[in-house]
Formats: sequence, C-alpha cells, structure tokens
Amino acid sequence: MTTGPRKNTAVLYLRCSTDKQEQSIGDQRRECARYAEEHALEIIDQYVDDGISGTSAIGRPEFLRMIEDAGRPDCRFRHILVYDIKRFGRMDTDEVGHFRYLLRTAGVELHYVTEGFTGGYTDEILRSLKQNQARQESRDLSKVTIRGQVTRASDGNWTGGLPPWGYDLGYADGQGTVHTIIRYLPTGEKEIRTPDGSVRRVLAKGERMEKSRSDHTSLVLSADDRVALVRRIFELYAAGDGYKNIADRLNTEGIPSPRSGNYSRTACAGWSASTIKSLLDNRVYTGAMVWNRRQSGRFHCIEDGRAVSRKNNGAKTPIDNDPENFIIVEDAHPAIIDREQFEHCQRLQRSRRKGSTTRPAQTGRARSGPYLLSGLIRCGHCEHSFIGQTVRKGKRRADGERPKTRYYQCGGYTTKGRAVCTKAPVRKEELEAAVIDEIRRRVRGFLDAGGQKALGRLLRQSLEPERREAGKAIKRCEGRIAEIEAKIDRLLDNMGETTREFIEKKIAALKNERDGLFARRTELCTILAEQRSIEARAREIIEMIRGFDAVFAAGTVQEKRAFIAMFVESITVHPDTARVGIQIRKFPTPQSAGTGNLSFRLVAGTGFEPATFGL
Repeated sequence: MTTGPRKNTAVLYLRCSTDKQEQSIGDQRRECARYAEEHALEIIDQYVDDGISGTSAIGRPEFLRMIEDAGRPDCRFRHILVYDIKRFGRMDTDEVGHFRYLLRTAGVELHYVTEGFTGGYTDEILRSLKQNQARQESRDLSKVTIRGQVTRASDGNWTGGLPPWGYDLGYADGQGTVHTIIRYLPTGEKEIRTPDGSVRRVLAKGERMEKSRSDHTSLVLSADDRVALVRRIFELYAAGDGYKNIADRLNTEGIPSPRSGNYSRTACAGWSASTIKSLLDNRVYTGAMVWNRRQSGRFHCIEDGRAVSRKNNGAKTPIDNDPENFIIVEDAHPAIIDREQFEHCQRLQRSRRKGSTTRPAQTGRARSGPYLLSGLIRCGHCEHSFIGQTVRKGKRRADGERPKTRYYQCGGYTTKGRAVCTKAPVRKEELEAAVIDEIRRRVRGFLDAGGQKALGRLLRQSLEPERREAGKAIKRCEGRIAEIEAKIDRLLDNMGETTREFIEKKIAALKNERDGLFARRTELCTILAEQRSIEARAREIIEMIRGFDAVFAAGTVQEKRAFIAMFVESITVHPDTARVGIQIRKFPTPQSAGTGNLSFRLVAGTGFEPATFGL
C-alpha cells in the first residue's frame, strides 16, 4: 500500500552568496536543525545553493529543483526550513509570491526559522516589508559594487573574470608591488605563483583566493608559449588564414585550447572558429584595458561613466553596450600585439565579411532561419550538432545574385576544421523531404488504423493511476479540513481571557493549514475534471494531426519545426559509413509501439538516397 509523506517530514534550503557578512551554510544548517527539533520535524533532505546570488530564481539549480520536487505527486516532504527571508531569496515580492503560491498549492509549508513569525495576521505585512528590505539591500549593494568597478577599471585594473589567453592576473599591494600571480589552467584549476614564477599552490576548480582590500589586480604576461601562440594567431590571420583554418591547424597540432571543454557542460574540447574570432577582436592584446562592453548587472549599468538603474533588469543574458559607454584605458598592461597589427586584422575581418558567399545558419538566426531540422541532427563521429549552411556560388543571375544551395553539415568541421571531423554535407531539401514524407506516411497509417480509439485507450491507461491518486488525495484533504474545523470549534469553545492569545495563535496556524488544503483540493479537482474529458482530448490531438498537410503547405517555419519535433526523436549522420539514421516516434496504433528507425545512404554529389528501413 502506497502512502503519502508523513506530516512532520521537512527539508532544508540553504543558500549563501559570496558576501562575507552572510551566514555560512553551516550556521544556517545548525539553526534550522534546532528549529526542527523544537517543532518535532524530521529533516530528510537538503537543497544547497552555495556561492549563488539570491536576487532571482534564475541560476539557482537547487532552489528550482526543490520547487519542482515539492510539486510532484510523490513529494516526500511537507515542510521547508530556511534560515530567513534573505536565504529564501532577495527576489521582488511578485517572484517570491509566485513560488510561495506553488508551495502552498502543493501542500508544503515554508518556515523562516529566525524571523519570529507567530502565525498571526500581521505576518503577511511583516513578511512583505522584510522582503522589500532584502531586495533594496541588494540594489544598494549593486550600486556600491558597480561604482567600485568603475573606479578600478578607470585606473586600468582588472575588474573580474577570466583573463584573456596569454595573460595571467597579477595581485599588487597598495604600493604597486606584485606579490602573487594567478594562472588559469585549461582544466579549470588555478596556479598561485610567486613573482619569480614558482608555483606556491594549486586551487581546485571553483575555489577562490582571498585577497586584501588594499590589493588591486592587473594583467601580466603569461607563459612564453601562450604569449607566442596569441602572436602566431594574429600573424596567421594577417597572412590570409581564416578562423576555421587557424582552428584546424591548432587542433591538428594538438595545442590545447584555452578551455578545452572544461569550463562548460556544453563546450567541446578544441579550438573553434568562434574562439579565434573572439581572440582577434579583443583590444586588450594591444595593452588597453577595455571594460563595460556588455551589461549583465541585474539592477544597474554604466552610462557616461556612472552607475544608473538598468531598465531591463529581468534580462537573462548580457546586452551589448554602445561603444561610447566603453571605459578604455590605454597602456594599462604589457601589450602582446601592437596596435597597427590589431587594426590591420580588424580591417581584414570587415573586408572578408563583405565578400563572403557562405551564410551560416547558426549565428543567431537558427530560430527564424529556413532549416527545419535545426537542433535535431548530430554527428555520429564527433557528436557535434549539424548546422545549416547556405552556399552562394555559380554564375550570377539576372538580378545579380548567385544561386543558393543549402546544406546541413557537421558543426565540428565548420567551427574546428578537419582535425575534428569531416564536412559530411547533406542537402537540406532532400533530407527534409524524406523526413516529412515519412511522417506523412505514418500519420495516414495512424488515422487509417483507428488511431483515435488507440489514442483514447493509451490516454486512459496513462492517466488512470493519477486519476485514482487524485481521488484519494481529495478525500484526504476533505478529511483533514473537517478535523481542522472541528479543532477550531473546540478551541473557540474553550477560549477565555487567560487563554485568548495562545488560542488565537493556534487558530491562525490551523486556518493557514486549512487554506492550503482548500487550494490543494481545488487543484486536484481541476486535474480530475481534465482527466474526465479523455475522449475530447483525444479528438483534439487527432484534429491537430489531421492538420499536418495544411501546416506544411502554408505554415510558418516555427510551426513546421514544432510539428517535426513532435514525431522525430533524433537524426544522426554517420560520415564514416555515409548513412543518415532518423529515429521517429511511432504512433500508438494497435499494430505498433515504441520507436522506429529510418536509414539513408549518402550519395556523393546528390545528397542521399533511401537504403534500408527499420520500421
């Protein structure tokens, strides 16, 4: 027999940013454990975001996982303990209210263990005031921090982040004497070196080095081989090599890239065209400190050399600033490239972009571009994604344009060269037509084989257990609501002058629990009502499937792409065997189940032709 979580089960949410004045994770854990013992709560798990800002839920993986776990039907806890309002988050009241509502409707109670809330009606007012106060503290700290960054940048100092390849970070005291050098390794570790170059210790990835308030940081030349490599890249580009050719050359020679895939879960080891381009575009190599090229602060940005409120403070990604807002200090550190060579490479980039006949589809235009299979194709050799390429070649037409030919080709080859993979181009029109024709064939077979009945049966089979659980949960909610109302009645009957304060607190707590149960019951009833219309839902899905031909006749690129994604699990191109494998989700007809595979053989010069069908 399956039972729900015990009423006294609790989890901890612990968070600490890099502010030294905040309570440590250990302090928070001890205080929450004391609270749990006083209130007879059993701690069964914890969620920890260490070294992460609380100004938003964005970028807090453990917080989001906790919210998701709380909303699951099989959630194991009924209480969340957090040290105070700031640890839950310095978010604005709208964002906090959203997450508190999600927890309440899931039947999970949130406890701020050091705030002293009593359960009375004044708690809501105090909570809102303290939340706004926590938010304002972050705003004030942001403004002070960004002012300090402006001062450091204007003095030519490094303001934070990874140094460009070819440079290390030099820590100097108030008199300007460098006493420590930090060298970042491709593994993500950091070497702490003395000025004479000897390694004092190695910091693990993510570990920080403490420094004095009087210290300032500037760029110093790194190892000779790194400096020489930067100069070589500029020389190769000036001599006529392109981004990809340079990346291919370095990968072939086995030279480690600055990150080698160790700084990001999605990064692949090796030099890429984008890495070469970013290096060639970096004016820092001329000895100039360039800061404020992008704005990423949540509350403030820099305009005219001062901190101002950022208008779009909910943005998830950095925004490029106008060049007039850059802070540039010439001769702030040793130069690796002279300015004349840097400007020469910049002019070459502009001229090559102007004369280019190849238009990559994965440079920010993939979402609106014409390539319907973007994001679905991977290379079976190097595991990079395939990207769209539009090639313009041949005699110019009457309108002056060259004919366009569109392909999907390996992104590993496109960005990193032959050292990583081969080109393996597949013509866009042939591949997309084959995928669409196969989906169309299966759609028609699905409809002809009584697909609506099969779909209804599948929906009933998948939803029936959840429906039964929802019915049981509703009965449990109603039983508990009845118990609470009976308790409230008994407390009111026994209220007197000496017991009024105690009983009012108990009644307030019971009413809060009852309100949460009411909300949970409403949610469960909605789920149950939705599940009673299984046949209607099956009809809606069937009508959507019947619209297949209409979508591909007159739909937008986004509509076509969404339709394909419903049916295609993945597409794998195998350059070594010249085959394309398409994994297609099968429909729930009486004759089929699971996933089917479609295979093609690549044909030189024409793309591919059908070879075998594993249907």
